Amino acid sequence: MRKILILFLTVLVLSGCATHTIPPYSEEQTLLVIPKSNENNSLESWFRKYYVVLESLDKELGFEPVKIWLNNNDESYVVVDSIPEGSYAIKSIKWRVNSGWRSSRAMDEGYKVFIPINVVKGEISMPLYRFIVKQESRGSMAYSSINYENYYKTSTDEITKSIAELENGPLWAKGYEPLNQLLASNLRAKKFESRNQLLASNCGAAQETKVSRKIYNAYMLKALNKILGHFDAPLKDGNSYQGEISLIIDMDGYINEFILSKPSGHKNLDISLMNAVKKTSKIELPEDKCAIDLLTKRPLKLFYDETDMK
Repeated sequence: MRKILILFLTVLVLSGCATHTIPPYSEEQTLLVIPKSNENNSLESWFRKYYVVLESLDKELGFEPVKIWLNNNDESYVVVDSIPEGSYAIKSIKWRVNSGWRSSRAMDEGYKVFIPINVVKGEISMPLYRFIVKQESRGSMAYSSINYENYYKTSTDEITKSIAELENGPLWAKGYEPLNQLLASNLRAKKFESRNQLLASNCGAAQETKVSRKIYNAYMLKALNKILGHFDAPLKDGNSYQGEISLIIDMDGYINEFILSKPSGHKNLDISLMNAVKKTSKIELPEDKCAIDLLTKRPLKLFYDETDMK
């Protein structure tokens, strides 16, 4: 199932500045890439500029949140470098009115979100969401909006190919590992989101090595294969579908909680995958303590679409 992606959350700090210059590759440096699109279908210039606020998941370190501007241009991503390795989350989307425009609303308005990002040294780190900024005309007025949507591996591959064509880009693009990013529970799955924010890791960020991550990824693929062994895929009907299932694994490897966090629009596809997860019941856990911690202390999310049908 190509659409399953895994993220384990670590704990550390954040800082950095946004730039389209790709720094020289280093196994000791990080490169955060934020997917975006900006589309202006109105007759006016952009009257709003949007940004997301990135925060550390380790509140005790006292680092200030960072604003990442989603510049109104044709670029499909924003690059942010110099962020220390660790776990972060985009916790709000905000906007300001551009100079020359009048507005009755206050500056820096916005709304809260929770989009986790695991920043890893020596490779591209990319949230599996894309931010979509649009502006259109409504009568004599211009209307601007921002939204975000799931951004699956086929889409992130397009960005890594683009980065590979830039100076210093090939080695960064080669190191991109989508299995290091799992979409956390969306805002409708409050129980899973709360668990994600409140549970502390028993294995510190410094200990969560690439060895542990590789073990973690390997065992998640084993779990996926076990789930697929129980999956009775419905027949394709020519339509497109996208669904999500959130699950929590306990310390003994049992899947003790799971929910359909986003129906795909195909009832039988949703039911078949929910039944497959239910029949799986338990997965084998590794011996690596950090990998176990990553598997059991965070909600995992399973993504599927019409390509998983017969």
